[in-house]
Amino acid sequence: MVAGGVTFAIPGAVPEAAAQSSNANLYVSAENAMFDNVFTGLNVIEVVVRDSDRTIRSGSDIAAEPRVVVDGDQLRMVQGSDGSWYGYFAEANINDVDDTMINYGTDCTTGPTMITFNDDADRDDEDTPDINENFESDSVMCAANDVVRTPKAINRADGAENLGSIGLTNATQWPFIQVYDFDDESGIAVEYEKGGDAQSVSLYYDSDPDEYGTGLELGRDTYPLGSGVIMTMTDLAMNVDPTDSDTWTFVTADSDEAYYYLFNDDGECQDGVGDRIDRTKAVAINRNLEGIDDNLYLTIEPAKDGSTVLEFKVPHPGNQQYDCGPGDSTAKTLMDAQITSGASNMVTFIEDDDGVFVNTDSDADVPNVIVPYSAARGNTAVIDHNDGEISLLVGNVFATIEIDDDAVGGVWNSGEEVP
Repeated sequence: MVAGGVTFAIPGAVPEAAAQSSNANLYVSAENAMFDNVFTGLNVIEVVVRDSDRTIRSGSDIAAEPRVVVDGDQLRMVQGSDGSWYGYFAEANINDVDDTMINYGTDCTTGPTMITFNDDADRDDEDTPDINENFESDSVMCAANDVVRTPKAINRADGAENLGSIGLTNATQWPFIQVYDFDDESGIAVEYEKGGDAQSVSLYYDSDPDEYGTGLELGRDTYPLGSGVIMTMTDLAMNVDPTDSDTWTFVTADSDEAYYYLFNDDGECQDGVGDRIDRTKAVAINRNLEGIDDNLYLTIEPAKDGSTVLEFKVPHPGNQQYDCGPGDSTAKTLMDAQITSGASNMVTFIEDDDGVFVNTDSDADVPNVIVPYSAARGNTAVIDHNDGEISLLVGNVFATIEIDDDAVGGVWNSGEEVP
């Protein structure tokens, strides 16, 4: 939580951290005290302006687009059905990401997919740039994408001539992501030019986010037989979609394989059969991409001392029935291979908060890694996340019970009820 901030009700956003803002009308998803307002190469940033002066108006007098600038360049805003204004931006590194890894959309600055505006839109333009200025970003990505999965529907109160209250001519191009080429390790100001009372958020772009709290934590020091292993992974680079919980699936057998959003946060395979997101040809993330490096790297050695002390359940904690459906699904193919080999080693993490992920079912807190009853006490497993090793020890866990002597007459006898 940002000290002294105000709370925004952001629909579809990851809870807690995503709902905080230091401004009355301006919300920026990367404003996060935990990561010092840093964002990196894979992140998409959501900007929201909630201002009663710019909500939906009656008749033909439609609210003007608020002027928002990112590092001095305009960020085009679209009015949602709730009257607030929304915009999305990212760093130019996303252009290097193949859409089989993470799909950021299609370039919509030229050609038949180019975003166009209606010159005849009846708008209150007195303090808004000419609608035909279009974009000041380096490029714009639009159409179906994996990374803004739950955007607010655009405002249609003024009819098809003025979609989103900025004259968009094609509603299917929303949401679009405006792409800027930022200098590495540089401050980026996001500013809402609200007359003489400008509101701003200071961000910092860093292509190497490791120093900002990246790590993996276990839930306990020693694990008894039959216990679940809950892991909490903190990694800024993994926080891609600002509107929905992200998921990452790792093949942990000394492998570089990390897959984005093979499963949604309900455990459903994203196999392209009736799903909004088609991950049928998903490939592992390229570790040469800026902002990745050792991030998104997880290996687990379940038998460090020769005895297996960890077992992997179905890859996604919510997918208890192994039901990926038909189709050329990468998720299904990987799961089939795991089951056929009899040596599953896949682990899926679900975003619990901005940049914080857990390997549990979000409803039941059931982890997808357990210590089997056959494990030998005193043996260990080794978990390596981003070149940081953690040893997991199997052993006995003891507890202490304190009884009020007076309540049991000075002496407690076995089988006696404790009040």
